Amino acid sequence: MSPIENLHRQIQAQDWDAVEEQWLASVEEPSIDVLGLIAVLELLAASDQQKRALFLYELLADQLVERGSWEKHLTLQHHYRPIFGSHLSHKQILDSLRNLYGDSELFQTLADKVGLNRGQDDIPKTWTKVDKLHELMDLAPGTVVEMKGQGAGRVAEVNIALGAFKVDLGGSRPVSVGFAAAPKVLTPLQPDHILYRKVTALDSLKKLIKEAPDDLLQATLESYDGPMTANEIRTALGGVVSEKQWTSFWNKVKKNPRLMALPGGRQRYQWAESAGDAVSVLEDRFASASVSEQLDLLKAHSGRDSDLRESMVAALAKRADGLVSSDPAAAYQIGAAVERVGEDLEGSPWAPSTLLASAEDAGRFIGLLADRSLREDAYRRLPEVREDWQEAFGEALRREQESRTLDMLRDPLLETKADEVLDRALGDLLNQPRRSPGGFTWMAELAAEDEALLSRSPLRLFQQILNSLSDDAFQPQRKRLLALLESGGTLPRLVHRFEADQAAKAEEILHRSAGLEDYLKKPLENAIHLRFPELHKADEVPLYTLQASLTQKRAELKELLEVELPTNRKAIEEARELGDLRENFEYKSARQRHEYLSSLATSLNRDLARARVINCENLDTQSVRLGTRVELVEKESGRSLGYTILGPWESAPENGILSNESELAKRLLGLEVDDELEIDDKGYRVTAIEAHA
Repeated sequence: MSPIENLHRQIQAQDWDAVEEQWLASVEEPSIDVLGLIAVLELLAASDQQKRALFLYELLADQLVERGSWEKHLTLQHHYRPIFGSHLSHKQILDSLRNLYGDSELFQTLADKVGLNRGQDDIPKTWTKVDKLHELMDLAPGTVVEMKGQGAGRVAEVNIALGAFKVDLGGSRPVSVGFAAAPKVLTPLQPDHILYRKVTALDSLKKLIKEAPDDLLQATLESYDGPMTANEIRTALGGVVSEKQWTSFWNKVKKNPRLMALPGGRQRYQWAESAGDAVSVLEDRFASASVSEQLDLLKAHSGRDSDLRESMVAALAKRADGLVSSDPAAAYQIGAAVERVGEDLEGSPWAPSTLLASAEDAGRFIGLLADRSLREDAYRRLPEVREDWQEAFGEALRREQESRTLDMLRDPLLETKADEVLDRALGDLLNQPRRSPGGFTWMAELAAEDEALLSRSPLRLFQQILNSLSDDAFQPQRKRLLALLESGGTLPRLVHRFEADQAAKAEEILHRSAGLEDYLKKPLENAIHLRFPELHKADEVPLYTLQASLTQKRAELKELLEVELPTNRKAIEEARELGDLRENFEYKSARQRHEYLSSLATSLNRDLARARVINCENLDTQSVRLGTRVELVEKESGRSLGYTILGPWESAPENGILSNESELAKRLLGLEVDDELEIDDKGYRVTAIEAHA
């Protein structure tokens, strides 16, 4: 029992002589537990022993003064009022502070700054000022601190006038932190803290990388209160262990038997007092863990200690024996984990191969394994233990969602020429894509390189891909599906498998597709028209234009095809070389630019194909025609209006030039001189018609 616990017991027994004897022994200890003794004084005061409490208080205070333990003395003074119901004087508090900080010029300055010498009768407020003074004095120049979110450095200066600290973090200029914010963002560091040592003894830390890497890791982990992730350790050692050195350093220190990896999705590490202590902690944790946590512990620590591994395997074996009948999938998970650490399970009823061989329905059994890596493990074993493995693989093709797993299932079926099984599975994916969004997307991607899949049912696959783009069930696969539109992708390649009647239906499906923006539809539509030009010639509407506009548009198309698109293709290739296309902004931007330019070129090429030049010479001006100018007069006010009717490329309503496709132009066409019409509820009469100059 500790001395403090003993004092509490003696007070409850009202053995006052024993209390005083124990108190005297406690205050003579080399390290006085001031907070523990304050709690004893509070208990005495609550037990109607105020005089005894005051006597013992004075004994403790005298001992602290004699030792020069002024910080503990201040702590004791701070608790005087809660114990005795009255305040110490302002002078008593100030005397302790002066003894604590001595002749420090900074103390005098900060004491004035926080107003310690003002309001001497308001003792509670004095203690608030004392707390603030402590916080600021802890940040005296030269103090090594950690700045929240910025790393470690030294306090370089205290600017009283500005009310701010300047902190040198190793940059070109010190960082300024105001007095109010400083206690929240600046934490003084102890000399044994790894960040303190980075500031004060960086070279000696760097030597530890080769000489004693385990000591470096231990110092890092013991500098923080809780366990750390590998990334947090790496950050703490930034500037000590370089990026180039990290992998080698981490692989070395991970083998230390005192390093404990805690179970859980986010791997965290802590340092044990000894290798034996680490094993004991792991044994206790393993005993109370769930099955999944036990498997994590087995994986992480099976190589730490042979006795530990044997005890973990034995405990798991007992669990697995009881699960063979009630939950064979859980037994399989245990068996696979135990085999991975080198145990031979031949003949065991919960050995993975035994469970697979004895399962009534192998495909259904594997489907019960929630972890994908476990299912892949089962697929690898299955052909060795089951004759009906092909049917199980076919069923799995309809169920699995990950491309890697699906490839793993398809390849053995191809190798063994299980065409019927594979065809049925692919047919189901094609006809019912919503049942397996990942599987259908995998098949659609595969079709870009697989002639048999392209020719299987091209129109049906074309339709299902477009339908999937507007289906919420395919939201996780949408980016992959959009990639199928790119040049060389599945959708453009399907166009080359269409018959004429299929192409017409495909164009109709494309127009109705709600999952694609118009600019994405255009390249596909253009591909269909290039292969089947007869689809759009029958209802082609002429586009009328002046020769000058036609020449300009042809020049624009040439610029697009010969300059802008080649430049953009080069930009795509350069962006592709920058790395991961999923996070590559330059690649995405270049691809979007490519889609825009391609759409623009397609549209312009289509318009040029239906362009017809307007001949304004020798026009019959008896009536308003394309290429004429018509003059109108408002009947009520006599105000004149003039309109020239040309093609859509020349349209400029603000200048009186109308496109022949506009509503007003359609009303004007065919009118003769003296004919009347209404525009914006006002009556007008045609007064003249002439050819456009």
